[in-house]
Order: sequence, then structure tokens, then C-alpha cells
Amino acid sequence: MSSVYESLLIQTCTIKRKTVAPSTTGTEIATYADLATEVKCLVQIMSKEFEIVEAGEKTPLKYRVFLKATQDIIESDKITWETKDFLVIQAPPTHPNTPN
Repeated sequence: MSSVYESLLIQTCTIKRKTVAPSTTGTEIATYADLATEVKCLVQIMSKEFEIVEAGEKTPLKYRVFLKATQDIIESDKITWETKDFLVIQAPPTHPNTPN
């Protein structure tokens, strides 16, 4: 990974991974635990899509998060950035030339 690219990762985030455990009643409970903290990243707003919802406006936002190519992240992970939690809906495939 070039140092130029890494120099653009000027923010930090936490990556959380879902774990499932049985409750005392036997049902499964999903929780998220920290996988990595203080991860260098860059978060960008990709689009604003407005939709009218009954009495008000709802503004869902789409974000793109840039990480080091070696960062462990999968779909269904959560990213916490500032005070916001985001669900990862698309993770990049591992590139065969990515250094380990």
C-alpha cells in the first residue's frame, strides 16, 4: 500500500463483528464486539436520497469507507465513526495481489 494512499486515511473508526450466542431461554442473541479499534480510515458521503415519509422527510445517506487493503472487514460488520454506527452492506473482495 502506498504511503500516499495511507496519508489520506485521516480519520479513525472501530470495526465490530457480529457474534451469536444462546440466551437463557434458548433463543439466539446477536451482539457486536470490537474487532479492531483506532483503524485508520476515510469516510465519505456518497449520496443523499430524499423520500417523503408521512409527516416528515427522511434522508438516508450512503457512505463509502476507505481502509487499508489488509484490513479484515466483511459484509454484516459494523463500523463506528464519530458517534455514528454503519452496517457494512458491501465489502470489497480480497485482491490476489494484496500484501499479507
